[in-house]
Amino acid sequence: DRFFVKMPLGFGKLFFDDEPLSEAAARMNDYSHVKISVTGPAAALRINGMFLAGQTGAFVEALESYYPVTAEYTANSVIIKSRS
Repeated sequence: DRFFVKMPLGFGKLFFDDEPLSEAAARMNDYSHVKISVTGPAAALRINGMFLAGQTGAFVEALESYYPVTAEYTANSVIIKSRS
């Protein structure tokens, strides 16, 4: 069928293997209009996992659940920082 496009294996998924949170956030930002910024010591946290590209909310919720960080939301951004 001429309308069928075969996507490469893993398309739409971002895999993080011991990646600094600052770099993981930058990769997530490539797929969403809601931008993530990471401040302070949280930037150096090492992240592991798989997330769907563009699913910023799920990514941030997982960070808050599994890492010592908190998120502040604005209209078009999320600021991640270490918990006090």
